[in-house]
Amino acid sequence: MDTPLHERLNKILKIWEKACGSQVTVSEETYQAERISSAADRNYCLGYMMREAKAFPKESNMFEALELYFQSCCIESNVVKYLEF
Repeated sequence: MDTPLHERLNKILKIWEKACGSQVTVSEETYQAERISSAADRNYCLGYMMREAKAFPKESNMFEALELYFQSCCIESNVVKYLEF
């Protein structure tokens, strides 16, 4: 894919910010833990199976797609201001 990974992540963050009405971030601590967990092993396995089945476009990079997925799973937002009465 021609669009760099950080630009794709920024696009996702902007969509979430619009939906939440506040700034969102990626929890770096959670992201680093998520990408080396047993759940990551399952996601890599599924990625390899999908790649074998030619489920990805030719120009895609499975590893970048998984990194973007892991980062997207670690988006966090502060909703405290919405709970104030």
